[in-house]
Amino acid sequence: NPFFLEELAWAIAERASAHEPASIPETVQGALLGRIDRLPQARRRLLQTASVLGRGCPARLLRAVWEDADDMTDHLRELQRLEFLYERPGVEEPLYVFKHALTQEVAYESLPSERRRLLHRRAVGALESLHAERRVEHVDELAHHAVRGELWEQALAYLRQAGARAAARSGFREAAAHLEGALRVLAHLPESRDVLEQAIDVRVELRNALLPVGEEARIFAYLREAEAIAAALGDERRLGTVFLARTFHLIMMGAHQEALECCRRALAVATAIGSFPLEVRAKYYLGGIYEYLGDYGRAIESLRETAARLDGERIREQLGSTGYPSVLSRAWLVWCLAEVGEFAEAVARGEEMVRIAETLDDRYSSIAAYRSVGQTHLNRGDIPAAIAALERCVGLLGAAEFPRWVFGTTTLLGYAYVLSGRLFEAEPLLKQALARETPVRSTHHARLVACLGEAYLLAGHRDDAIRLAGRALSLARQRKEHSHEAHALRLLGEIDCRRDPPDLEQAEGHYRQALELAETLGMRPLAAHCRLGLGRVHGRAGRRPAAEAHLGAAVLLFRGLDMGYWLEQAESELEAIP
Repeated sequence: NPFFLEELAWAIAERASAHEPASIPETVQGALLGRIDRLPQARRRLLQTASVLGRGCPARLLRAVWEDADDMTDHLRELQRLEFLYERPGVEEPLYVFKHALTQEVAYESLPSERRRLLHRRAVGALESLHAERRVEHVDELAHHAVRGELWEQALAYLRQAGARAAARSGFREAAAHLEGALRVLAHLPESRDVLEQAIDVRVELRNALLPVGEEARIFAYLREAEAIAAALGDERRLGTVFLARTFHLIMMGAHQEALECCRRALAVATAIGSFPLEVRAKYYLGGIYEYLGDYGRAIESLRETAARLDGERIREQLGSTGYPSVLSRAWLVWCLAEVGEFAEAVARGEEMVRIAETLDDRYSSIAAYRSVGQTHLNRGDIPAAIAALERCVGLLGAAEFPRWVFGTTTLLGYAYVLSGRLFEAEPLLKQALARETPVRSTHHARLVACLGEAYLLAGHRDDAIRLAGRALSLARQRKEHSHEAHALRLLGEIDCRRDPPDLEQAEGHYRQALELAETLGMRPLAAHCRLGLGRVHGRAGRRPAAEAHLGAAVLLFRGLDMGYWLEQAESELEAIP
């Protein structure tokens, strides 16, 4: 019974794994093909035409691709009666849908390859004609049919447009798939300067799509290829763009001196050719590198300059970046300002940054903005404000493809919950952060590992805290990130104080090392925390004058920086000295 065999084939497909689709048994495939072959020629050709257009196709598109002079109405009615197709209402017009995906697959495979190619080409022409005013909404379909129809130039253009459209709605893996398709299409085009230039551009676009999902190895491979092509062409602008793209990933690897050299090369190219997009993004990355190296003065100067240049109408310029530099540069600036205790400016700039991000309605940029604001409030000790910003950030992450952001955001929110006494809510976030710590490297990774370690320590998980503190210190020293090293050393001091019995001598050593680095780098909030820690150590050791000196210094620092949450702790410690 052919109807029974078709239902059996559908059941097989339904039960198959999503990653290992069931193959059609030959008897079932033969039965389906037999049913199709027994159709009158016109109806068979209509069914095959519909199969080229997908599981479901709009009526107008099917009519446009159908080349027979006969009216389709009777043929469609008969195909529905035979349960090959059914009609489903669409938004603007009816859709004709294959009852079973296997029927569509067999009908499609029954077409000779040349016939399939011709129908795909007709589909491209029909879509371009039917949707001339809204072509961008149909670029996925256009790209699909152009590739299958071997219309390589059109396929390349539509795949790049489809990639850009997917990235704009934060579908970065989808964008990467389209762009990798574009690379395959490029191989079919005769080599020319234009084709080689597009080969560079597609690889840079792929880097932007793969950045949020943390595909570092693939990114570096594509950038190496792009650099080689740009160098061979002598294309300075594109070479500068590749240098700039490589800079960020060298920062992520902790190769900060190499990143600095690469960034300076990009800046030199930008200056030579007078490219504003290259220059402003290079200055933004330069500020980030200085921050990692602990040179907060030059970092803040560079980032302030960048923010000033990305104002007014320029806030809407993406400049070839994954997010908007007007937001991302401010996010890095706010982070730096908070680390040195310039909280008034950090908060004001953070509010400005959030307003810009909301105006742009870009999820990637908004996540960066809210996380930076949340970190600022945490540093200051405004825990309710930090929680509000970080919860907003987590909400924006949702099911989006941002593994690079997940670790840092869940760490910060978990830490904020711990500080507010909401341990029940903190635990799952801290576990999630711990699971995400190694697969994808986040910005300020060593600093965030130390933050996660402190959250675990305060939540009563000392063994996890010890391991994370050791990892943060090792990573920071390996990368010569002295500011992150200082945070890790302070955490080790906190751990020593909570040992049973406390190791006060070792705690004092860690606090002193952290304090020396913090004061050298101008990290006043961290210096205040180190003074608080040293005051506790001396108080417990019975050294009252030293305890009073350090705690008094901590009180003055916290008060001057308006860090009320921590000020209360320092004042309590000072009053409790025996």
